[in-house]
Amino acid sequence: MNSLDRSYAAARTDAKYVVLGAGGFVGGAMVERLVRQGSQVAPIIHGIGPGSAFLARFGLPQRIADLGDPATLKNVFEGADAVFHCVTGDRTATVQGLTNALVAAQSAGVRRFVYLSSAVVHGFRPKSVLVESSPLEPDPGPPLRRLSVIGGAYLKP
Repeated sequence: MNSLDRSYAAARTDAKYVVLGAGGFVGGAMVERLVRQGSQVAPIIHGIGPGSAFLARFGLPQRIADLGDPATLKNVFEGADAVFHCVTGDRTATVQGLTNALVAAQSAGVRRFVYLSSAVVHGFRPKSVLVESSPLEPDPGPPLRRLSVIGGAYLKP
């Protein structure tokens, strides 16, 4: 186990983590990592598919939730300590779904909300080292980048 693994091993086993987009590549990896650390995980998927088959090996109950339904999201988030937003898709899923998830998490009393975006919001070949405060690419380009920029901008104070 390297030092990075040891620091992550401190993930609380008494906390409940909700992973939105758990059927996707990144969300599935997040669920796997949390499960291997002994954490309580609630994987949330959009529908049955290959990702749900991957998740089945952990024996966790999977919930299907629509990001367009804030009331359902609030119900899913009840008792959660943190929500990981690992969702990608069209504008509705990426922007309105993020808005709904944030509102539902706040309403449910979730203390932490982690939004995963993409480094492409800084361009495909950044000219310097990137940090949290690095400026976004002025021309967002392809749809994934545009949606990531919009979602990230929504979260900026």
